[in-house]
Amino acid sequence: MPKDNCSTQEGNQRQWLTIVLCNFGLNSLRVKASAKQGKTFLFFKKDDSDLKLIINDLIQKNQEPKSHKNWFWCGNALKGKSKLFEKELNLGSDIHYLEFWTDRNPEVEEITIKIEDLKRIPTVDNPKWTGNFKDDPEEILLARAIYGEMGGESYEAKVAVGWAIRNRVEDPKQRWGKTYHDVILQPFQFEPFNDPKKTVFKKITNPPTDDSIEGKAWQESFQAAMGVILGKATDPTKGANHFLVKNAHPWPSWAKEDKCTVEIGNSKFYKL
Repeated sequence: MPKDNCSTQEGNQRQWLTIVLCNFGLNSLRVKASAKQGKTFLFFKKDDSDLKLIINDLIQKNQEPKSHKNWFWCGNALKGKSKLFEKELNLGSDIHYLEFWTDRNPEVEEITIKIEDLKRIPTVDNPKWTGNFKDDPEEILLARAIYGEMGGESYEAKVAVGWAIRNRVEDPKQRWGKTYHDVILQPFQFEPFNDPKKTVFKKITNPPTDDSIEGKAWQESFQAAMGVILGKATDPTKGANHFLVKNAHPWPSWAKEDKCTVEIGNSKFYKL
């Protein structure tokens, strides 16, 4: 924008156009414009046409000889020719200001803004990982944990794992974090998240929803996660905050029988 040359209105060093990007990343900017030298009439020379570009309060300087340094397009240097401003900015998501100031009437031929793609938010129907678990809503992240730990187990077992995680979130001493993201993403707490090279990690980051068995397991995991978060599914673990399969090896030191609250399916749950 615009396609055709755009002559600015006659004026004296004034702000002509401001573009504001709200909550977008600014990847690159391309501006093509021209500026004419002022004509001499009798003994008087009119001002040159100039165009200034300011990005987030930073003036884009003109390095050409015989130019006004604060005006990237300077009529005295260009003499009516076009000049291209093209720059990779790679500015993250924020509020960004592009200001154009004119002196007399330069012509703008092109303004092309490349913005950062909007982040995709994973959903139950499109759960593919963005590359950052922090982009997951808490119900999706919890569903990934449940799916990785209990994908092949019963719905009750899935709810139990969800509650063991919720009980950590709600721990009065906040031993494992204050949010589902804090708890689940804490290093080496939940095996499916530990090693990107393992099959289970690839499975939770891109659940094979087109497979009838795995698709059902993922849907149940999500339903269990929603039931736990909303409190619609009661806690079958009796307050447990740890769990492991019955044949775990090596057997962890914290898994003491007096701490076991319940056995569900192939897993034992513990309250520490």
